[in-house]
Amino acid sequence: ISKIKILNVQMKPLKRKNKLQNYRTNHPGINKMNYYSDFKLLSRLIRKEDDYYFLEDDDIEIFRLPFESSGYGILPGIRGDILDIQSNRENKNREKPQSNLNKAKIERLFSISDAAIQENQSFSYLLFKSRTPTKAEGVIFLFHGLNERFWDKYLPWALTLQKITGKAVILFALPFHINRSPKEWSNSRLMNQLSRERKKHYGADIESSFVNAALSTRLQDAPMRFFLAGIQAYSDVLQLIRTFQSGNHPFIDRHASIDLFGYSIGALLAEILLMTNESNLFEHSRLFLFCGGPTLDKLSPASRSIMDQKAVESLFSYYLNTFDDDLNQNLLLRRLVEDPPPEFIFLKSMLQFDKMKTFREYRLRQLNEKLLVVGLIKDTVVSPQAILKTFAGNRQHFQIPVHIMDFPFEYSHQNPFPANEHIQQDVNRAFTRVFRMAGNHFSNHLFYDQKIKQAG
Repeated sequence: ISKIKILNVQMKPLKRKNKLQNYRTNHPGINKMNYYSDFKLLSRLIRKEDDYYFLEDDDIEIFRLPFESSGYGILPGIRGDILDIQSNRENKNREKPQSNLNKAKIERLFSISDAAIQENQSFSYLLFKSRTPTKAEGVIFLFHGLNERFWDKYLPWALTLQKITGKAVILFALPFHINRSPKEWSNSRLMNQLSRERKKHYGADIESSFVNAALSTRLQDAPMRFFLAGIQAYSDVLQLIRTFQSGNHPFIDRHASIDLFGYSIGALLAEILLMTNESNLFEHSRLFLFCGGPTLDKLSPASRSIMDQKAVESLFSYYLNTFDDDLNQNLLLRRLVEDPPPEFIFLKSMLQFDKMKTFREYRLRQLNEKLLVVGLIKDTVVSPQAILKTFAGNRQHFQIPVHIMDFPFEYSHQNPFPANEHIQQDVNRAFTRVFRMAGNHFSNHLFYDQKIKQAG
């Protein structure tokens, strides 16, 4: 089934049954939440990269739909409004990075301007929905974590949210992540070579690995990329929502309610969307934050699976010491400063805890009934302390509900629900606990869904 057919033809269930259908038919009890089985089987299916899947026993369809980003004009490499990446490398507040790396293939790979990376402009997103009605009347955006390259761990998250709430769930990649990045960035041979060079140049104890080598190199070379990618992500999500509202989306109703699930760095994007509330698009939305939400400077992302220590130092140093100067010196960014759009202001307010604090906390207080925050005790990337400081620092002023949980098995920020057969019962109980909270949170504003429907 081609992408064109998906956009223009009313889809019918595939006649062939996939492995997930057969498994569920032979194991009736799996129709209850079963994280381990869903993870194993969904990840196998999605990696086939088909455009359509039908989970017969759940009556759930999964679509892979194309998207063309209109927001990439903010990125370095657009003639006429360029952020000069090279000038960032010479910034006196940061050590000159990566200039000694002379591996030809790697150099060519990272010399491509951000705006010229086609994978970031044209990509697909995943949509989970009930087979009926044809157009979903509610949708949840699920935003992933930093340096993700695959959807695997989020597939049972999306499936479970859909089953609990009945709303469609969209897995939408952030810029330069998952299927929005060149495949070479996930090439273990190339990235191992890059990681070895980074260790040689900066020391063996910087937490460098083939997994984080690409992101570490890019953010160390130009920390401004973090901010600009956030602006593009914001623009992309609004672009897709306007497709709903125009009535041109094949599977989402024009009056559909919109909710947000933010995990890790995806929580930051979700917060900016809700805080900005452009054109009242999120006036009746709710947000569930899982292992995310604090300001950037309160995170501890140095990890072999996220980014290395040298990149973290450059990123934090830039936003603490250099960012404001760049805003005034660069032509593109100066225009944003002189006439800043709301998303720019709110994103800036989430970079440092002590800057724009009154502004940020005032807006969060306004949103307290829309938010539910869950953190994990053993999370070392987004610590419970960082979450509590951001959302519950002063109990007299904050009403935002924050739940700090712990599980009776080994877990981490990057892998809160290990797909380990030996502990699957405990993991399933923990997963069910978290996602029932999320599902209940999203289901508690059916009144708003009815109100929006009646207004149409």
